[in-house]
Amino acid sequence: MNMPANIETVEAAAAVPFPPELVREARAAAAQTRRRIVDELEDKAGLESGEFITALGKTLNFPAFSMDDLHQLTPAFEVLPFAVATERVCLPLMKDEKLILVMSDPFDVGFQSWAEQRLLSRSFILGLASHADVLAYLARYEETLHAMDSILPAGAQAETSRENVEDLSFKMISEDVSPVVKLVHSTMYDALKVAASDIHLE
Repeated sequence: MNMPANIETVEAAAAVPFPPELVREARAAAAQTRRRIVDELEDKAGLESGEFITALGKTLNFPAFSMDDLHQLTPAFEVLPFAVATERVCLPLMKDEKLILVMSDPFDVGFQSWAEQRLLSRSFILGLASHADVLAYLARYEETLHAMDSILPAGAQAETSRENVEDLSFKMISEDVSPVVKLVHSTMYDALKVAASDIHLE
């Protein structure tokens, strides 16, 4: 798995068009503005979003993906639930039976550590896409799920009474205040979307 151990490793690995000096400037600016390092670096690079992601991927040795590239891959939300992927702003995708976890911020060391723990039993590589493209992919995928719900057979729809039934959507889940309620709702959401017959908790 291609994954820098820390920010210093990223800086040492950086090369044209993002030399170590530019990365350090972006890191210092981010500390003052409380923005992400990657956002500060993009501003300083002065590149179009797609060009920036391609250059950053080459600099840090991560495969970079455009929106078209993302849609060529197979979503793997059975490996990482959709609700979790949305919360962490990442995409679990498959290519040639290999798992690719696409992120938008290669400077987020916490995310990389979390990914290793979360996918402990799976080998995977980290990929890179723009923050906007990852969010757009997630939004479009959720729209697809809702569209699939709308074309269920009439008989199947009739079996489910809508009275006193909550509309489980990621928006509703993200607005839950209680972490316990959020956990239950997100678990049910993922189970419904994959048509699971059982939910087992340990």
